[in-house]
Amino acid sequence: MAQPYCSGPVAAYVGPGSYSAGGMPGPAGGGVAFLGHNQRRGPRISIRRAWEPVFSDISGTRIPYDLIYEGQEAYVTIEFSRYNMAVIGALANIPNNLGGVDMPFTDVGGTRGTIMLTEGVAVGLVLTFPFSITGPTPHVAMSNAANGALPSGFYFPGAIYEGPDEWEPGTAPLTITVTFHCLGVFALPSQDFILATTVLPTLPPIN
Repeated sequence: MAQPYCSGPVAAYVGPGSYSAGGMPGPAGGGVAFLGHNQRRGPRISIRRAWEPVFSDISGTRIPYDLIYEGQEAYVTIEFSRYNMAVIGALANIPNNLGGVDMPFTDVGGTRGTIMLTEGVAVGLVLTFPFSITGPTPHVAMSNAANGALPSGFYFPGAIYEGPDEWEPGTAPLTITVTFHCLGVFALPSQDFILATTVLPTLPPIN
């Protein structure tokens, strides 16, 4: 029968993206880094599927006769109250996320026009569910085989640090809200578009 599920406090990690099938390879500039924890509830993951309407005079001009499926994308929004500021700064160094000169609010000459996935400068985004059976603090009820086990988390191999970035300074704790736009990575030879997987790469400890 149905049951409630709880993922536990979601930890976010970023690292080099993967333009082909496989894990999260080590980049020239470093490996996977712990990003932080959300302020209240976990990250908001919005998956959007694209459709092209097919019209026919027999069905009229307003309601499609059918729909053609044209893929899916995701937006992940995280409101951080505990975070690694250095990693936030590196992410904002568009388009050279996690590498290159740290100039997060300057478009260095020659960077406009960068094709993020094709040129290998998108990032991999990992969200972990610690209460899953493979998590650091597993809860048995979250792995009930009869109801379906809670996944270990999500790995988005084609994440773009799109924004908007929202900083809320003042005398209260500084919160930073970030948004990733995740696209499906084209994998060969299968020709699959991989938006996300529940198989997570090797991750460093939370710090």
